[in-house]
Amino acid sequence: MARILIADDEDLERRALGLIISEASNGEHFSIEEAKNGHEALLIGSRGEFDVIFLDVKMPGMDGIAVAEGLRKANIQSAIVIVSAYDTFEYAQKAIRLGVHEYLLKPASREDVLQALARSLELQREPESLARLRRESVSVLSSAVERLEAQMIREMERGELQPDTAADFERLASLEGLPRTALAFRLDTSGTPSSSMLTKVLFTMVLDEAAKMLPSAARMLQVENEEGGCLLVYGDDPAGIKTMLKGLDGKGSTGCFKSLMTDFLAPFIRAAEEKIRSQTPSQLLWGCAGPSAGESASLLVSRAFEACHLAHADCPFVCLGSLQGEKNDVFPEAGASEKARPGLALRALDALKQDCARDWSLEVLAQELGSSPFHLSHLLSRELGMGFSELLQRLRIRKAKEVLSGGASAKEAGNLVGFSDQAYFTRVFKKLEGRTPGEYQEESAKKYKK
Repeated sequence: MARILIADDEDLERRALGLIISEASNGEHFSIEEAKNGHEALLIGSRGEFDVIFLDVKMPGMDGIAVAEGLRKANIQSAIVIVSAYDTFEYAQKAIRLGVHEYLLKPASREDVLQALARSLELQREPESLARLRRESVSVLSSAVERLEAQMIREMERGELQPDTAADFERLASLEGLPRTALAFRLDTSGTPSSSMLTKVLFTMVLDEAAKMLPSAARMLQVENEEGGCLLVYGDDPAGIKTMLKGLDGKGSTGCFKSLMTDFLAPFIRAAEEKIRSQTPSQLLWGCAGPSAGESASLLVSRAFEACHLAHADCPFVCLGSLQGEKNDVFPEAGASEKARPGLALRALDALKQDCARDWSLEVLAQELGSSPFHLSHLLSRELGMGFSELLQRLRIRKAKEVLSGGASAKEAGNLVGFSDQAYFTRVFKKLEGRTPGEYQEESAKKYKK
């Protein structure tokens, strides 16, 4: 005789499922009990008398997944069949982790119910079959994680990470809720010739150093692309990152983190920079975002790349992250209305990026963001490591490089990004890039021909 427990808060659902099982014509006899909610199911199921337990996902007080978890913690080895009206990846993934045998979608047909019951009984009575099923489940999950990880790396190599890809990876790899940090880097040769092969070797050295220096991470994805590289680290040390975010440079005048007082990233960054300096007269520029368990990995990767583009020789480390909830004694206290608007510096950056050619001023930007020019100026210096004018110039020159690479003339590029004076555009471009717009365009054309 097979002992069955059916847990569902809907009377009709319990009776329908019980009727299908009791009328099964395979010669098996069934003893069926019912539970009206999750707590009752856990109490009855914990007696350990049942061969198969059917659990509805949505039940008041305690859902089916929580009941399954409670049963497994109590070392109850009954076969579990999850019944759900929700075809969600999250429920299915959690069910597999708990060793659930079957996952039925409502409304389940008579054939589906009986097949799930037969398979569950077979696995329950043949331990080797159950072990094989669990091995196969683990294998399927591992394969899926590897495929998603490869997809994430491909997208990060292009400088972007799609939200759906990151979300699926995190669910499969059981990384929900873990804090994560994205760290991007690039090489500043400052006019020193550097071959693409040497650059690739140097980037590989940085990533190898990360693998050695960050062994405590739950998972770390590493990529390198034409511009540099990126690390996406899960399970890092939030306290260490907060210390890093507060760390000002030796002069205490900007948000450029020249001296990182943290036991998480600092050893890795210092070791990587020492190796680079020993190989070539170049400098690593860093961009950081995080840690965060509430923001998506795709957003953090995007911010890290953006911060890396903003970093320069005098400000080699930029972090694009909100200091929400952190008390700051260096700058004046913001008003109540501004406290309710977290991430003001990030919103300022986004506004300038969206229309960098506009005739901006600090006063105009502050007014649009509902802040005072004084407070906004301090936030930009603290969180981005540069003032308003420098930030706008760097964003415009970055956009100009894209336009020049697309075949526009230097005059066209300057006008398109907001420079009305061509000579001034050339001076700013050379100051920030170490070459004129024409020289940059020639280098871009050579790369394209290769």
